[in-house]
Amino acid sequence: MIGIYWIVLIILIAVVVFVFNMKGLKHKVFILFLVISALILYSSLMYISYKNDFDLFTFHGVFESLNFFGGWLGDGFENIKSLTANAIDIDWSF
Repeated sequence: MIGIYWIVLIILIAVVVFVFNMKGLKHKVFILFLVISALILYSSLMYISYKNDFDLFTFHGVFESLNFFGGWLGDGFENIKSLTANAIDIDWSF
């Protein structure tokens, strides 16, 4: 499982290097953002699957892993929402 993780990581790094070596591409920053976002999502999914012993070679394991990952992302967005709401409610005057 960890070997596949490193292969995907190397492929994503190769894509970043390839994109920056292209001359005529106007949207390098956007593509870099997409690749980094994909890398972060993939890394976190693999981390969750590895730490919770989900078997990604079965349908049940993939479904269980994605369900857990969705809950994990949902909790993260909920925390960001509450932090933003608390920052808005603070009296910022001196």
